Amino acid sequence: MIYVLCAAAAIVGALGGHALKRQSFFWSGGLLIGALAAVAYAAATAGSPLGFKLYYALGASMLPGWIGIGSLQAVFSRKLVRWPAIFVLLLSAAQIGTVLPASVNPAGLAALNGGNGAGVLVMDAWVIPTVLFNTFGLGFAAVAAFFAWWRAFRLQDAGRAALAIGLSIVVIGILGRSDAVYRLLERAGAGSFFMLADALTFGLIWLGASITRELPYPLGRMLFGVQAARPTD
Repeated sequence: MIYVLCAAAAIVGALGGHALKRQSFFWSGGLLIGALAAVAYAAATAGSPLGFKLYYALGASMLPGWIGIGSLQAVFSRKLVRWPAIFVLLLSAAQIGTVLPASVNPAGLAALNGGNGAGVLVMDAWVIPTVLFNTFGLGFAAVAAFFAWWRAFRLQDAGRAALAIGLSIVVIGILGRSDAVYRLLERAGAGSFFMLADALTFGLIWLGASITRELPYPLGRMLFGVQAARPTD
């Protein structure tokens, strides 16, 4: 079952990344990173320490940062987001450079069993970029959604509503693979289904990013009486 969930997450991530490649480099790249992380998790499940390191560097760390930058670029000018984007790219290199030489707890890897992998990597310098990625990734996406809603309420047009709703779904997607969600899975006796949360996360990010361009026709008609399109200014 774990391998099936890994395959599902990888397929959703790859398809979403391909679909968004012309819309956003960072949204597309983030989902492709997630797809690679799902494949690496399958290797980790089979006992590969390198597979787990790649999963952790890509999916558990880099993904939210890349999605957060994509969200900022959907709201603000590329010039304004340039330095945060460079920061995320440099942090990605730092993440890989600190995770690959990290030590793996063999007992923790053997007990992975579909969980989120807490305690598998021995604490080291990799913790710093991991915390920064998860903090700034969610923060960037939340800031983008906030400003999108502020503009939508202030100007009240269909395109800005599409942007605000889509970015909100992206934020929910990022939250979908948080520790809080994993704890809920554990309490429900479904701790080995963490990759299902990944698949749903990738799907929500893909859906949200797509909606930022255009509201689904029924929703756009209900809110504004027209099909929504993203504003050009």
